[in-house]
Amino acid sequence: MEIKFFEYSEPLFDDEESRDLDRKTISSSGISGSHFMGFAALSIYQKYRKNSFLTILFKSSAETVTTEETGSRSHSS
Repeated sequence: MEIKFFEYSEPLFDDEESRDLDRKTISSSGISGSHFMGFAALSIYQKYRKNSFLTILFKSSAETVTTEETGSRSHSS
């Protein structure tokens, strides 16, 4: 599975800023670095799944509209 982050053309932070931000977040929240990275991975995965679902939903809706325009009552799953 490949996740493409095409919405972002440039990084928001350089490597040093990212490490500092991660360190400060971990320190201030009191969670372990492993948990922090797990939350980040879960967040990315949920966004990917949401976008995948919306893409499938949009395609399904478009197919239903096209089918209704042709007068046919069936639509593909």
